Amino acid sequence: MPRRVYNPEPISYFIPGEAPAEPAPRAAQRRDPEERPSWLPENWTTELRRRSSGATAGQTDRYYIEPTGKRRFRSKLEVLRFLETGSSKPKRKAPSATETTASRSPASQI
Repeated sequence: MPRRVYNPEPISYFIPGEAPAEPAPRAAQRRDPEERPSWLPENWTTELRRRSSGATAGQTDRYYIEPTGKRRFRSKLEVLRFLETGSSKPKRKAPSATETTASRSPASQI
């Protein structure tokens, strides 16, 4: 079997010590964890907690705490829902008229 010789071309022409021809992809910008969100009311506080165990240990969670300190929320959506409704739980969708009537199948009519 004859030997094949490949003459590969370089993937890039970047030479160490020189500026790259194209900019490197930008990393996602992270906001300052201490920065107060503009949508949060003035009398609310935030708390940062670092996870101490599990697969995601070391990551930081932000909690939003209402002025009385009785309720703690994990997301902007929860806070905004609470500010609109006064309840921390989402409202259940009311069942429609078709869902409230019992459906009768042909077998049950016998």
